[in-house]
Amino acid sequence: MTLDEVIDAARDDPETPRPGLPAAGGGDASAAALRIYALGTPEVYRGRRRLRAADWAYAKPRELLFYLLLEGPQTREQIGLAFWPDATKDQLRARFRTALYELRRALGGTEWVVYADGRYAFNRGLDYWFDVEALDAGLTEADRLTPSDPGGAAEHLRRVHDLYRADLLDGETAGAWTSPHRDALRRRYAEALLSLAQLEASAGRHAAAVDLYRRAVARDELSEEAHRALARALARGGDRLGALRQLDEMTALIRRELDVAPSAETTRLRAQLERGGVT
Repeated sequence: MTLDEVIDAARDDPETPRPGLPAAGGGDASAAALRIYALGTPEVYRGRRRLRAADWAYAKPRELLFYLLLEGPQTREQIGLAFWPDATKDQLRARFRTALYELRRALGGTEWVVYADGRYAFNRGLDYWFDVEALDAGLTEADRLTPSDPGGAAEHLRRVHDLYRADLLDGETAGAWTSPHRDALRRRYAEALLSLAQLEASAGRHAAAVDLYRRAVARDELSEEAHRALARALARGGDRLGALRQLDEMTALIRRELDVAPSAETTRLRAQLERGGVT
């Protein structure tokens, strides 16, 4: 081990997950044999021990883990196009064999990546927890509960909010294959923020709704829907002037950035606020 690795090992408490990692969300993360966090800075735990850079040997084995989790079963050729598009057939065979070996070694056994019907796949039959799957489960359950149990739906959406620490594989240098997944998760999280904010507003928790709508606006500052929702929440919480200011700032922003006028719905909302009302 290098000196840096020795210091890192001494500082790392295997019994205590790093701050910011949720203990649960669509399942008990802490009890799983393998815990995988892809939202934000990626982390992988075997039991209570966080795998470090030295455990993977180099970057590709860990990226291969996330690729198989997000893409599903893949042939060696499909993996080669994503990871080594310019490699010859012999180069691909050697590079893939090495990356697969190091991945299985880091995870603790060959059983974690299986080969069947010409495709390689992460073995979902084993004891693991993956934050992206937990987020999907939370969103699905929230959708199911919203009509009959808004409080239960809100609780699932709060867990989704906790899980989404940052964008997928934030700060990682990974292949272009990550972009569609990252964009889709961004959209789903933005929708979840708006849904949770609406549930909070419907329950009369206007301060919580305002905070969530501000987060939604920060993620997509050109979304008129998010700005209008924030303005309504501000007005219902008693800050009508703040609501008007929010719409004026949004109007100036989209004129400057998109060279368009606000929508008719935004114009109607502002007129209602001017008259002292809000719908």
